[in-house]
Amino acid sequence: MNEVKSLLKIKCNNLIEDISTNTTTLTVPTGIHYLSDVLTDLPKGVFIDKQVCGVGGTTLAIQSPTNYVIAVHRKILVENKYMQHPDKLIQVVGGVFEEEIIEGVRKGKNKIITTYDGLGKVANALEQLGLLGNYHLLVDEVQNVIREGGDFRVKVCNNLLENACNFASVSYLTATSTERKYLPEQIKDIPYLKIEWEDSVNIKVNQKQIKGDLTQAITSIALDHIDNPEKGEAYFFFNTVRGVIPVIKNLIKLRTVTEKDIKVICADSDDNQKVLDSIGGKWKPERPLEQDKKGNVTSNNKRITFITKTCFEGVDYYSDNPVTYIVSDAKNKKKHFVKTDIAVDIRQIAGRFRTLNPMCKQEVVLLWTGQHEGFDMSEQEYEAEVLKKIDQVKNTIDLTENGTIDGEVLETLAKTSKYYTTIDGVVVYNKLAYSNIMSEYRTQHEDFKVVIENGKEIRNLDTRLSKLYDVDTYELPELSVVDKKALGKKLNFKQAAEDYYNAVKFLESTDCSDTFEVLTNLKLACPSLVDYEDTLGIDEFRTCGFQESKLKKKFLLVVGAKELESNRSAVREVFRLKDGEWYSLKDVKSKLTKAYKQLGFQNKAFASDVSKFYVTKRSKRNGVEGVVVLDIV
Repeated sequence: MNEVKSLLKIKCNNLIEDISTNTTTLTVPTGIHYLSDVLTDLPKGVFIDKQVCGVGGTTLAIQSPTNYVIAVHRKILVENKYMQHPDKLIQVVGGVFEEEIIEGVRKGKNKIITTYDGLGKVANALEQLGLLGNYHLLVDEVQNVIREGGDFRVKVCNNLLENACNFASVSYLTATSTERKYLPEQIKDIPYLKIEWEDSVNIKVNQKQIKGDLTQAITSIALDHIDNPEKGEAYFFFNTVRGVIPVIKNLIKLRTVTEKDIKVICADSDDNQKVLDSIGGKWKPERPLEQDKKGNVTSNNKRITFITKTCFEGVDYYSDNPVTYIVSDAKNKKKHFVKTDIAVDIRQIAGRFRTLNPMCKQEVVLLWTGQHEGFDMSEQEYEAEVLKKIDQVKNTIDLTENGTIDGEVLETLAKTSKYYTTIDGVVVYNKLAYSNIMSEYRTQHEDFKVVIENGKEIRNLDTRLSKLYDVDTYELPELSVVDKKALGKKLNFKQAAEDYYNAVKFLESTDCSDTFEVLTNLKLACPSLVDYEDTLGIDEFRTCGFQESKLKKKFLLVVGAKELESNRSAVREVFRLKDGEWYSLKDVKSKLTKAYKQLGFQNKAFASDVSKFYVTKRSKRNGVEGVVVLDIV
């Protein structure tokens, strides 16, 4: 690839060409961490697999002398890059007119950043200026062309792949590569540049399967960061806004947080605003970067940040101490109307942070509810299943056209299956489905890498998602019993009693603020523990096996006995046994039961209790056991 050689800033012995596959591999030596230190510009008409995020691919295009139109998949990404380079970029989003693009170019700006949907507008403006043939298109985060083209933006993505706007050339840039054979037909055979980094290390993915309440699990992590600021800022990546709303409501209930404490980064749409309004307060969709009144770029970081699909790729985040949590609710994908599992974006997400602390890029926590599709199949087996499914899809569409299958069935499938899509109101087979699905499978079986600026650190890591579902490598922080009670969760009394016992015993010999806090929480959440200790003593907890039924029974007996001792005269007034009279034990028990009930005592009546109120003598009459009353106690 001669063009790559001409653009190099480093020695050519790091470049290997494979003519048979039209692939060039460039190895970046240790100590170099940005593409601007490797190349003077990006090559044209090439698929560029940069392998890792945060190495400045888009920045190189912005800083180069070339006339570029940079196409990205989200409006928020356009705004994010423009905010960092307002002197060089013309931003094109909804509401920007062709005249504004023309004016920007005439003022000397030769870089245009636009959403996929805005490309036609940009092309028209450049054509009016007679400059369309002088501009090169760079499709950033190209994996989204394949994914969204295989999901909900078929027409736009196909037009982009076919260069329907007729730019001078088209290059494709990504850090989440797609296996060459699974690329869409339009770009499968173009030159391929793969960039390897000697200073790259694998991302360690700590994972935890959430078998129970996912909302509670995320709540416990968020609370851990709120209560312990030294643990850093928590960034939760979740496919949808709806998924994070229950967590936010929990945090409001438990810590009275507001929008000043929590940041929700999502698309600024009416639908999202409506969802946020359900929380109450003044919640708004936010951005990774903001501008203050003076026009300065600020990150406006908060203790907790929730980030939805709109900002997984290409967007820059700045934080001194971020902790990344990726929430894969694959078990409930249809509940969230999500077709793509967030787990395939691990590399993109982990590389998003611009920070002086390189270690934050090396580890992420994956919380998952269900395995990714095809996790237990080989690539060949999975591909065969996909091809079989494609044949079934085509047959289903044919049967619908013939009237054999109800059209409403197809409409439902178009909302939940990647194999179908809607074009001009008609449900059809999605031609990008094969590339989309197979590229996602490959992504989940490749290494997740980042470049570490402070040198390489090689460790034994879980490197592939295919290995993630074997052993949990992350321990969820426990919600305190007080927080659980506030959320309406049923208290596990046996566990609470055991924790209470251990805390009391520990504090008998050691003064520990953490243990004291645990004890205080338990007392607030379960006041009966205090009553049991005061009445029975702490050792009785272990004797009863920490079982509430046994503790309660002993407690009532002791309390009842004390009540009886202090209320003998009251019992006798109801009991009314006469001196010198004989009473059968059955009659004694019946009278006591009536007295206890009338006086509101919880004790169970026994005939032997008579000795607590009267001096008696055992006496049998006509074979019936009884007592003779001699005096009062």
